[in-house]
Amino acid sequence: MTKQKVIAIDVDLVLTNIIPKWHSWLVSQSLSFDEKRYKKDLQHERVDYNITRYYELPSDLDGFDFWRQPDLYDDAKLLKYAKEVIMNWYMDGHELVFTSYCFQNHTDSKIKFLKRSLGFIADEDFHFISTKSKGFVRADVIVDDRVSFLNQMGNKTLCIKFHTPYTQCEEARQHYITYNNWKDLGEMFKGK
Repeated sequence: MTKQKVIAIDVDLVLTNIIPKWHSWLVSQSLSFDEKRYKKDLQHERVDYNITRYYELPSDLDGFDFWRQPDLYDDAKLLKYAKEVIMNWYMDGHELVFTSYCFQNHTDSKIKFLKRSLGFIADEDFHFISTKSKGFVRADVIVDDRVSFLNQMGNKTLCIKFHTPYTQCEEARQHYITYNNWKDLGEMFKGK
């Protein structure tokens, strides 16, 4: 079977949302939580991407230790319709590559989550790259929530930004299309 397109797919905030789990962890570790500021930012869709800034943490605690847990994705779930859309892409002959930045220790848990959730992908067709340099991934299409990663892609790559309420660290220098959910994203690909 000839592969039609190479589609690079981010994991965090695109395929799964474990930010609520991070919030719970931070609440359990913190001295206080600025819930009022957080809710206001959420309402205006400008939540600080580094949510530790809403918490007062003990001086000896790194709020990103959450991301260093070796079992971090063991109970993660795919976002609604993601499995169906990815299955359709795979069955249509598109080559899928999961691209995600990983903290030390959680890479294996993230890969196991993907394989468990997307078990229809044959082992020889399963591709995962942990990187902050997504521009080196040769893809026809990229689906990511971060403008900084979309900016790394060349003009020949169709950039799809998955909408989240989080702030961006860069202004867009690359044209992209925004989707709010997997159902709408899947509809865009029908027949292509």
